[in-house]
Amino acid sequence: MLSVSRPNFLIPFALVCSASLIAGCGSSPTDADQGKADLTTQTSESSPPIAADSGSEDSETKELPTYSDDAFRYAAHDGNLDLVRSAIQSGTDVNVADPTAGYTALLMAAYNGHANVVKFLLENDADVDARDREGKTPLMHACTNSSVETVRLLIDGGADINVTESTEGFTPLMTAAALGQTEIVKLLLERSADKGVVDQDGDTAISHAQNSQHDEIVELLK
Repeated sequence: MLSVSRPNFLIPFALVCSASLIAGCGSSPTDADQGKADLTTQTSESSPPIAADSGSEDSETKELPTYSDDAFRYAAHDGNLDLVRSAIQSGTDVNVADPTAGYTALLMAAYNGHANVVKFLLENDADVDARDREGKTPLMHACTNSSVETVRLLIDGGADINVTESTEGFTPLMTAAALGQTEIVKLLLERSADKGVVDQDGDTAISHAQNSQHDEIVELLK
C-alpha cells in the first residue's frame, strides 16, 4: 500500500545534508549554511566575462560566479529562481544529479511545488522524466504537494503521465489519490491518466484512495 504521508527526504534540505543523503553536503547545519555561502561567493577564472556598466568611467570586466552542484540544487529546492537562473547562466549543468540519491534540480523544485523554478528549468532543457534512485520522476514528486500548476507544467513539458516508479510500481495518479490531492487527480484524469494501472501489490489508484479514505477521489476514479 502506498504511504499516505509525504516522504521527508527533501524537507528541510539542511536535514537532508545532515543525514548525508545528498552527496557533498556537510554533516551539520553549519556546513549547509556554508553551501549557501558557496552559492554566492564562488568564482572561476574560466567564467565568461560580463562587461560592467559602460556609463561608468571605471568600467571593468566582471566574471560570472560559478556554483557547486549541491548549491544549484539547494537553490531549486528553496525556490530561489534568481540563483537558479544565475547558476544556469554561469554554465551549471541543468540536469546534474546528486550521485547518491539521484535528485536533480527539477526533482527538488517539483517536490516543493516551486512552479516558477520548474518552468524555468524546463525552458532550459531540464529532463522532465529524470529519475531518482527509487525511479521517481519530477511528476511523481509534484503529485505529493498541492501545486496543480507545477503538475500542469510538467505534463505540458512532456512528462510521462503513466510512468511507474521502480520499487513498487506506483504512478503519479496513485500517488495523488493516496495523498488526497483532489485537484491534481482531476487534472491527471483530464490529461488521460490511466486509472487501470496496477502496482506490484495489485492495487489501482482507486484502491489507494479507498485505503486512505479519500471519498471524493474514489468517486472521481469510478
